[in-house]
Amino acid sequence: MIMNHLRLWNTPCMSKLVLESIYVETGAGKHIPTIIFVDLEPTIIDEVRNAAYRQLFYPEQLISRKKDVANNFVKGHYNVSKEIVYLCLDRIRKLADNCTALQ
Repeated sequence: MIMNHLRLWNTPCMSKLVLESIYVETGAGKHIPTIIFVDLEPTIIDEVRNAAYRQLFYPEQLISRKKDVANNFVKGHYNVSKEIVYLCLDRIRKLADNCTALQ
């Protein structure tokens, strides 16, 4: 039974389907992952922005703020995160709009 599933995943049609569900093809033929990085502390997102694979991500998929909540849940939940939640929802909506078979 497992071998039947492996044969299904190795078909060109299924491989293309999996590739299209994880990556978005740009007009230039590049494949960019369908992902959004969000962090209230900018240092982690800056590491991704300056890393060797920075060309894999759209800059608008890397969301960060300049305020660090320093492990303070109340400050993060009631103050800082309220500033960023609508921006994150908008970016998620844009990614979902580009999907053809969203599940």
